[in-house]
Amino acid sequence: MKSYSLTSLVRRLIVDPDGFAKAFPHPWLVWSPPEDPNEDKILSTSASEQSQPDFVSGEPVALAVVKTEPNAFPFGITIGHAENNDVVVRHPGVSRFHAYLQNNQGRFFLVDADSKYGTFLGGNRLTPSKPTPLPSSAEVQLGAVTLRFFDQPGFAAWLDAQSRS
Repeated sequence: MKSYSLTSLVRRLIVDPDGFAKAFPHPWLVWSPPEDPNEDKILSTSASEQSQPDFVSGEPVALAVVKTEPNAFPFGITIGHAENNDVVVRHPGVSRFHAYLQNNQGRFFLVDADSKYGTFLGGNRLTPSKPTPLPSSAEVQLGAVTLRFFDQPGFAAWLDAQSRS
């Protein structure tokens, strides 16, 4: 799983917008860490990762939504707390294999993988195994973890707006 600090991504976007789009053509999930340092975090360095990006405390983190390596689930980009997922969300309220994203000709769909704690889109619980259209800037909740989904153009526009505020 690749994760990035927003500060580093904003810098890349400002310096070279076209290069940014070419380097990062995929969608993103953005997680805002809790302000309370005692609350659960979803990111930590795994044994396979040598280092973690230089995150600013309390700053949102961008998770690349990409297929990482061949696994038993070739039909989509998997999300869950098990290490073999494409996007790993390490939180006790997220199932080992919680949900997955499907890309159908550039249009993304979110599918709950019959998770214990549920998958929610805009506050509505998804029916397990039923693909649901996933618009850019949508709020996705995996159990107790809230993320925001962006397609690539939406993410670039959102980053640009963040850099101006």
